[in-house]
Amino acid sequence: MAVADPKRAPVPVYSNVVNLRTTPTELVLDFGTFFAESSQAAQVGPKDFNPEVTVVMHISALAQLIQAFSRAAEAHKAALEQQQEPPTAKAQ
Repeated sequence: MAVADPKRAPVPVYSNVVNLRTTPTELVLDFGTFFAESSQAAQVGPKDFNPEVTVVMHISALAQLIQAFSRAAEAHKAALEQQQEPPTAKAQ
């Protein structure tokens, strides 16, 4: 198993695809990219997905991960709603 060097920052990896698998004790997340070359491929999605990064976590981290994603989704939703608010009328 690879161990992170505490002196180096993690390398950012762009991902627009994630596959999730579980075992009785592990949560496995495979991250990668998929850019459709046709509209049909875009509808079907990736068939031969080769992950660029695989993260394996103990299954007990699943609840914490769900909470983090929920908070992130709520923050994103609030930001979008704030952007879509109509301008307020100026007081005369």
